Amino acid sequence: MRFCGFFVFIACLLANLIQLINYLTIRYVSIDYYRRINAWLQYFVYSQFIAITEWWSKSSVTIYAADEATARMFGKEHAFIVANHRYEVDAVFMWLVSNKFNVLGGCKAFGKKDLRYTPIIGWTFFFGEYIFLERNWQKDSMNIGSGIDRLMAHKHPVILMIAAEGTRFTAQKYETSMKFAADRQLGVHYNHHLLPRVKDPECAIYCFQMAFDETRESIKVSTLFKGQPMHCSIHLKRVSLSTVPTDTDEQITQYLYDLFTEKDQLMDYYYKNKSFPGIKIPTKRTFTGIYLTINSARISKGSTYGTINGKESHNVLTTGKSSKRDNNFNASPKED
Repeated sequence: MRFCGFFVFIACLLANLIQLINYLTIRYVSIDYYRRINAWLQYFVYSQFIAITEWWSKSSVTIYAADEATARMFGKEHAFIVANHRYEVDAVFMWLVSNKFNVLGGCKAFGKKDLRYTPIIGWTFFFGEYIFLERNWQKDSMNIGSGIDRLMAHKHPVILMIAAEGTRFTAQKYETSMKFAADRQLGVHYNHHLLPRVKDPECAIYCFQMAFDETRESIKVSTLFKGQPMHCSIHLKRVSLSTVPTDTDEQITQYLYDLFTEKDQLMDYYYKNKSFPGIKIPTKRTFTGIYLTINSARISKGSTYGTINGKESHNVLTTGKSSKRDNNFNASPKED
């Protein structure tokens, strides 16, 4: 695993190098082609983590859609996602769901400004036009609007992940958050979430609710690398933007508080029934991620070919060709 991990690390750095070249050249010729190429490279980097999650640790995800419209439309339109944020592996499992809907290359999020200097993940975020924040509202308020406009200008579906709670859930943060709500008589109390931070009307049109089997090993990224399995259940609900009030800040604030009340009730349902309500979407491990991870060693050694079931296959990152493409930049994944 360490040997394979080394080559994956090198391959991801090479992907970052290609992203840099793309940023310094193609971006000035065609922003659309720059984004297309970068989406493939982002998919390559994230698929390494997906392969480790699905194949090395044998972790799994169960997806529940609130209705048929949610199951049908997710991944086919620009989307804001409001998700609960409890563990450091949350992002990995959101990537996992995005991959199931063939929109992994379009995943975006907010991140701390210092993160963009971090090799591989931070650099991938930077070239992927993620929105970086300084935790200073006077400065961030100017960046958020322009950043969202930039992402919404993409010609292919983009999903912007928002952790409205602003930080991961801990017992101490929970007590502080509920004390804040009580002191200001906000009229809300949650059992499983922190109070969402309301700053601007960039509400999501999809509500993600994640729940992990907490009876297993510690839910950390290191657990995945150790090869220990974990299971995540995710509930998706599509919300039409026309139903989101935007006339006043008070309406927006109350809407977000009510949304998290719904999310809290979903967690009560999960802990009682060990599942979420809604339409259960069948999922299988995707072959693409493990193929790219194994083929990373070949890329690191300068080879332009890999093999699938004993047959030669051109690597899309080194040849620029692919046999299949969909609207979301991902080659249609094979499943076991």
